[in-house]
Amino acid sequence: MKIGLVALLWASAAVAEPAAVQVLEDFERAGALAAWELDVGASIEEGVALLRYRRRRGWQLWRDPWPSLRLGRGEGLFGGGDWSAYDRLEFTVANAEAVAALLKLRLDDAGGTRATRLFALPPQSRQTYRVDLGLLGREIDLGRMALMDLYMSHPVRDYALTLDDIVLVAEKPDLTGAELLDDPFGGGRIRVRSRRGRNLLYRVEIRDDLGQPIADHVEQAQQLDWTWAGGEPGRYRVALSATDLAWDGGTASAELGAFVALPEARRPTLAAWREPTTRKVMRDAQPRPGQPIYSERVIGSEEGEPLRLEMARNEVEGVQIAFRSTRSIALSLQVEELRHQTLEVGFPTENIELFQVGYVFTRRPKEYAVDHAGWWPDPLLPRAQWRVRPEECQVAWLSLAADVGVAPGVYSGRLGVWVDDARLGSIPLEVRVYDAELPVATTVRTAFSLYQDMLDQVYGPERARKLRRRYLDFIVAHRLNIDHLYRRQIPDLDELADYARQGRLNAFNLRYLDAREKYDREGLSRLVAELDPAVERLRELDLIDRAYIYGFDEVEVDEFDKMERVFAFIKARYPELKTATTARDPGLGLDHKLGEVVDIWVPLSAVYERQTAALARQRGDEVWWYICVSPTHPHANWFVEYPALEARLLWWMAYQRGIEGFLYYAMNRWPDQQMPLSADAYGRSRWNPASYGTANGDGALFYAGVDGPITSIRLENVRDGIEDYELLVLLATKAGAAKAQELSARLARSATDYSRDPVEFARVRRALLEAVAAKP
Repeated sequence: MKIGLVALLWASAAVAEPAAVQVLEDFERAGALAAWELDVGASIEEGVALLRYRRRRGWQLWRDPWPSLRLGRGEGLFGGGDWSAYDRLEFTVANAEAVAALLKLRLDDAGGTRATRLFALPPQSRQTYRVDLGLLGREIDLGRMALMDLYMSHPVRDYALTLDDIVLVAEKPDLTGAELLDDPFGGGRIRVRSRRGRNLLYRVEIRDDLGQPIADHVEQAQQLDWTWAGGEPGRYRVALSATDLAWDGGTASAELGAFVALPEARRPTLAAWREPTTRKVMRDAQPRPGQPIYSERVIGSEEGEPLRLEMARNEVEGVQIAFRSTRSIALSLQVEELRHQTLEVGFPTENIELFQVGYVFTRRPKEYAVDHAGWWPDPLLPRAQWRVRPEECQVAWLSLAADVGVAPGVYSGRLGVWVDDARLGSIPLEVRVYDAELPVATTVRTAFSLYQDMLDQVYGPERARKLRRRYLDFIVAHRLNIDHLYRRQIPDLDELADYARQGRLNAFNLRYLDAREKYDREGLSRLVAELDPAVERLRELDLIDRAYIYGFDEVEVDEFDKMERVFAFIKARYPELKTATTARDPGLGLDHKLGEVVDIWVPLSAVYERQTAALARQRGDEVWWYICVSPTHPHANWFVEYPALEARLLWWMAYQRGIEGFLYYAMNRWPDQQMPLSADAYGRSRWNPASYGTANGDGALFYAGVDGPITSIRLENVRDGIEDYELLVLLATKAGAAKAQELSARLARSATDYSRDPVEFARVRRALLEAVAAKP
């Protein structure tokens, strides 16, 4: 269909032929708009809806409607409310304006539960947007859909959009991501798992080595999770098929792999296997077929395939080792001498740490959907000894830091294993240090707040003061800046200068400007009284280029005039001092005066738009991004329940988009904690992870230990992601930006289309290390 615009960009990714399509609206019918409830100017021309979303000045909460376009069940072509047989919702939008727009989609079910999605509309472009109904079905009832609402909250200007082809699409069956989990004890107890957005008819077939059928399971499900307890000793193969019952979508089939059931006399009582640090290992975890298993026999013989790590110099990397036992045992671990294979040098023992992966108990959050509420792995407890309960995973986390002076090459050693205080044996360990060196100072800048009042709450003010330096050193060791976005007082500039001299500080907020404060003559005078001596001291310490004023946190358009006036005052009086904001302007100041007074724009990751960001950078601005309690899936975040890999991939996405900085409102928001974290011998803690509303881990990347900070799986992946960012910077310098972009694109095709596979991630990261270390 023609849309009456010229030179529009088509950004829709190619997809396979669908199994079925239901049209909710194509605007081809006479009077099609009569079915819609409108708070926008609308008309139909050449088969598309022409929409005008207008800015409303002085918008009042709960009193004024947002510009909105609503279609209810039973209206127009939205005849029925059952979307459960489809995989995605699609609609096409064109933005005719020269400035980016932010469009929101609200979907309600008949029970009144709602879900929202955000869409950044590039200027002068046309895109097809997709909503994953599998994810949506975890939030609302797809069988009773009642309302679709396309709206703008607080539009910063008037927008002219065109809307076309709102459809539901059912994809053909696909078994990508289906997996077989093996029995680490060789008893033949396996799990077969697969997840799709809608119900499929699954069939699991187990055959023996001769091809004879042994077991056959048929189940209609959206999420398959089937356990088989095993048969006679022997070797078996597992095949999975999925058939589309709702549509003529055919059948997808896959061979999932093989497993072995051992005679009972040959089954081990202790089993361990390697897991990457980009995967969260649940308490009921099992290995995948083909993974090396370290039984008590293998550990006792000190044989087996080595645990392998790969890293650059001046980098930290880790590996997890999952243990299961058929009886209750006490387990102790220790890295024994790790030596270079060709040089007479050892890996520095002080740079080797062992942790027990601990667990926090989550309740189902209201802010986002989860598959599981209960025990989740997150805190890394500084222990090398703990207990293992029968049939339950206990996981060790081994972390190594390669100093700048560590010689490149391969280091070999062993991880000693003690059971009930007796040395059982060891697991081989191999560490490859590439001839590539990360700088001490990072390129990407960060603004993650440390809340001193939370430390005071947990430890008491006097104890918190004594532990403060320990927390600061811990934060910079994770390549994050010492910062507080909402500080109302000038920070200790000498303290910051000390970290800057170490190369461990590249940006910090000098003072927060709250939109709720008065900035009349008296208010500005008070601000000047604070800032004048601080800016002079910044110049003396050579810190002025690292300082910025952060203000007007997430404000809407009605506060823009006030922000423009205050930031203009700051820029006139302190021209060297940068200004930063998360103000909600999808155009990043390109069509109003804010563009002249804001130096650092910080949009939400879900609404970051490349074309607009490029124009802002051409003007001399920086463009960072941020996450908080939003966005949620399909966008990446680092809630306790989200995959560990996402916390790392967010930095690959940031590099890919040219993002100069990453803002996060808090690292230690612990509203319900009065005591430091404690955990039993199995790693289960009493810490409440609901840190913002019911969101688990939001604004809380580490824990308060008795003697200082306790790191987390999420924070370790954040630091590793920052180091990956720096490796990509090195590669771009060495081999060109195109090579670094090509590698990052293997893992992140878009902000919502990114790898969920830790194995694929490891392959790409190895290619990155090899490319950076390659001789010219």
